[in-house]
Amino acid sequence: MNDGKMTALLSSYRPANSLALSLFSMTEAVFPAEWNNEVSELFVRDLVSFSVHARRLVQNTSLKNEQLIVERPYHNPQYTRQVNWLDRFDFATNRIIHYVNLEVDYVETVQRQRFKGTTRNHAPFSVRVTTKDFPEKADINVNGMALVFLTNIKPFLQSSFPALAGIKE
Repeated sequence: MNDGKMTALLSSYRPANSLALSLFSMTEAVFPAEWNNEVSELFVRDLVSFSVHARRLVQNTSLKNEQLIVERPYHNPQYTRQVNWLDRFDFATNRIIHYVNLEVDYVETVQRQRFKGTTRNHAPFSVRVTTKDFPEKADINVNGMALVFLTNIKPFLQSSFPALAGIKE
């Protein structure tokens, strides 16, 4: 591997890992609906940054030849609309990076009522994305993207590039 690729790996590994952990945590957390604007702003900021760093890591390794699949979530009865899941990690990161419109989709957390007196308790779950080249809406499971990174990409990078395994958060 040349020095440029190793520099790209080193400069993207720590932020991608931290952002994957942040996104995973946010999709597993419960927020009152009244916080939607603030939560969505942080969620989108972290998601776009994560996508840039994760894509750089994948493109600079042999993972670029792999089809990393973002698992579809279990069927959620709250989805009364047509859902168009985008399953490939590389396609998902590209759409997020080049989005024209990106909407955060929340799911109700009826079983986890954390905030009393709010209109709803829910968690950011997925995003609906359009781009200039792909104007049809695609749904992306953000929790699934974070899991692909944490359970597939990160272990691959650490075993392939031992210098990354020693990097602490």
